[in-house]
Amino acid sequence: MSWYSDLLRETATYWSPPSRDGYGGYVWSSPSTILSKWEEVSNLIYASDGSHIVSSTVVYLSIDVVIGGYLYAGSTLLSPPEAARQIISIDTIKSLREQTIICYKAFLR
Repeated sequence: MSWYSDLLRETATYWSPPSRDGYGGYVWSSPSTILSKWEEVSNLIYASDGSHIVSSTVVYLSIDVVIGGYLYAGSTLLSPPEAARQIISIDTIKSLREQTIICYKAFLR
């Protein structure tokens, strides 16, 4: 167990980005329950088109997630509830010694 694993003590539910169902709605993937650490902080994120997006939450995770996916603080078996937040950017935290990825940092809208 790594030092960062001890910090990830909160449960989160993750859904990969939904796809269109052809009728104006969305099809959601099955949710995954993962360990995380949530922080309510504001960050200014620069999108690929140069626009600015304000992130209100940072979530530290031990698994890679996808931009456009959704995270919920807690566990649920339902499709994303109203409180689920969209991932707008992802960053990695690497080990200084080995340059391997040890943690992922997801910025939420």
